[in-house]
Amino acid sequence: DRGGWPQSLRPALRTRAFATELRDLLLRCAERGVGPDRLAALAAARRREDWAAAAGFYRQYLQVLALREAAAGGQLGYDYAELVRAATGLLLDDPRLLAAERRRITCVYVDELADTDPAQVDLLAVVAGGGGDLVAFADPDSSTFTFRGADPGIVSRFAERFPAVGGGDRPRQITLTRSYRANPDLLAAAGWLARRLRGPSRHRMVTPARADSDAAAVAGAPAVEVLTFRSDAAEAGFVAQRLREAHLLHGVPWSGMAVIVRSTQLQLAWIRRALLQAGVPASTAADDLPLHLQPAVAPLLLALRCALEPDRLDEDAAVALLHSPLGGADPLAERRLRQGLRAVALAGGDRT
Repeated sequence: DRGGWPQSLRPALRTRAFATELRDLLLRCAERGVGPDRLAALAAARRREDWAAAAGFYRQYLQVLALREAAAGGQLGYDYAELVRAATGLLLDDPRLLAAERRRITCVYVDELADTDPAQVDLLAVVAGGGGDLVAFADPDSSTFTFRGADPGIVSRFAERFPAVGGGDRPRQITLTRSYRANPDLLAAAGWLARRLRGPSRHRMVTPARADSDAAAVAGAPAVEVLTFRSDAAEAGFVAQRLREAHLLHGVPWSGMAVIVRSTQLQLAWIRRALLQAGVPASTAADDLPLHLQPAVAPLLLALRCALEPDRLDEDAAVALLHSPLGGADPLAERRLRQGLRAVALAGGDRT
């Protein structure tokens, strides 16, 4: 129903990107137990026309699922978020089944608690809420699946959500302070950064399991450096330079090097552009490069944004446009331009 969506979204309705965004929204709703009515209420409270339209779609989606389930004799496939909610509902609706499952499970172990979403925590509370043993492992500073709805806040709320049996003391917490897989250099660098993070820090004081005398076991491992840069472009340029040095001066094959980024959405375009400009061959999985980050599309979108909103034309944006097919500049041309602008500024009395 195209008429049910805001006018601004209608051109995107038939695109794969829109379908992906809508699917992610429905999955987040399913994980948090938010149905169509609740989503509609949230849309009204926050004046979100897109959420209101999504609530209508969600309602139709559930009706279609119900019809398919009836036609399939009660057997139907679920998305993973819906599957977890369905399992929780089945256990709560059948006390005998729940009691049998609790008797069958002697102890529940949860790995990577910080990567669980609310639906999974609800299922855990149902399964392990009958007085059985429950052990959870987590790093409160690490959650790699927040883009899928994970809520790392459960780590700090664990004691309240899963109190000790019988109303006694809080669940026992054991802080593991020895690392068995990271070398001392890496731990030292990580610890230097971790001590500057907010929140409790005791769990961040990790020491290597190997003694100093065992450092020879990691002899030859490269040192760890912690560097800061004034811009994304400067950071990407440094990475490209290091890779060229490793290949040209130390003989490291291109296939033996990789660049790992925290967010492909935020960092991939900058890194890829810098590598190609420096003559470093780079390959990226197609799924990791959305359409708006494709080399042929990103510069055009950036130029349009800067034209509509001149405040967006900062140093990073200017460098990106200069090195794009629109600007056609290479690093040497950029350097000459910077020198020329600097000369003009000095002639005008600008010494900053």
